[in-house]
Amino acid sequence: MKLEILGLCETRWPNSGDFWSGNYRMIHFQGKNGQCGVGVVLHKTWGVKVTNYIIYSERIIMIQLEAEPNDLFIIQVYMPTSRADDEEIEEVYAGIEEQPKLTKGKDNVIIMGDWNAVVGEGIDGREVRKYGLGQKNVRGDRLIEFSRENSYVITNTLFKEYKRRRYTWKMPGDTGRYQIDYILVKNRFKNQVKSCKTYP
Repeated sequence: MKLEILGLCETRWPNSGDFWSGNYRMIHFQGKNGQCGVGVVLHKTWGVKVTNYIIYSERIIMIQLEAEPNDLFIIQVYMPTSRADDEEIEEVYAGIEEQPKLTKGKDNVIIMGDWNAVVGEGIDGREVRKYGLGQKNVRGDRLIEFSRENSYVITNTLFKEYKRRRYTWKMPGDTGRYQIDYILVKNRFKNQVKSCKTYP
């Protein structure tokens, strides 16, 4: 499988940096005391088109790519787990909302990562379509609310795929499979998305 753009979460690497390894460029930021950490890996096709990147925190990084007709912004997110308190969750959402303010209205913004949320199966407005997975939880409600307020659609729910191509995390012993990682695009760009499936 050829990778063009890959988002990383919970890297826990000892260093932060921007470097090349073969045909791939890696931009990443470590978390405090080796915790959290996010990064983006770009094939050279995209790696040479990076015009800027902003490291907001150990949970949010934004990459700006030169593209036509509009620039492309990739925001990689690592949301706290369900054990985190609401204040910590809201702090991350506030940080995510700050990033698109640095773009132009016509730019294409993609937000992807580990949201530690379940939006569930079934249509919920234009943000969640028919093909989610599982039972929606409280964090899923918050993600849907964020998507609605900011005009994003959750692309994982757009396409009919086998359930084995929808789950993104399984519990130890394979006692449960969940869809907690999502790719969000602006609603006006959703027709550019042709497929969204997982390879767990």
